[in-house]
Amino acid sequence: DTSFVNQYETYEALPMAMKERLLNLHIRHDNSRNTAGGARPTAKIPTTREEVEGPAHPMVRRHPDSGRNALYLGRRYASPSSYIVELPQDESEALLDELWAHAKQAMFVWTQVWQPRDAIMWDNRCTMHTRSKIDHTQPREMHRSLIKGEAIIPATAP
Repeated sequence: DTSFVNQYETYEALPMAMKERLLNLHIRHDNSRNTAGGARPTAKIPTTREEVEGPAHPMVRRHPDSGRNALYLGRRYASPSSYIVELPQDESEALLDELWAHAKQAMFVWTQVWQPRDAIMWDNRCTMHTRSKIDHTQPREMHRSLIKGEAIIPATAP
C-alpha cells in the first residue's frame, strides 16, 4: 500500500502563528540516505548537523500552477539528518516532531491499496508519500515515470 499526505491541507490547517513562523524557515535535506533510509553507497552518514550534505529548501513552498502554499518537510531520519537551518538543533527537532505529528493525522492521509493493473499519478510538489513494508520474497512489478519540474518557489516570493 502507498499512503499520501496532502501538504496543502497540512499547511492550511496550522494555526496562523505557526504558518507565519514557517514562512522564513528552511529545511536542509540529508542526501546521505536513500528513500528506504539506508546509506547511499558513496555517502558518509552525518554525525553532526554540520556534516549533513544536501539542499536547503523553504519549509513552505508555493505551487507554481495552483498558487497554493504547501508544507515541505522532506524525509525524516534519526538526528542529525534533515534539520531547520535557522534553529538550534533541539528547537529544530522539536518543531519537526510537531510538524510530522500534525502531517500524519488521518484527516490528511489517503492510502492506495494496490490491486493488479492499478495506476496512480501524484504531484510531489504538494504531497508526501510512503509505502508499507513489502515482502521481498514476493515478486513486485512497478513502473515509474518522472516529469521534469521547476525550481522550488518559496511562499514568500512575490
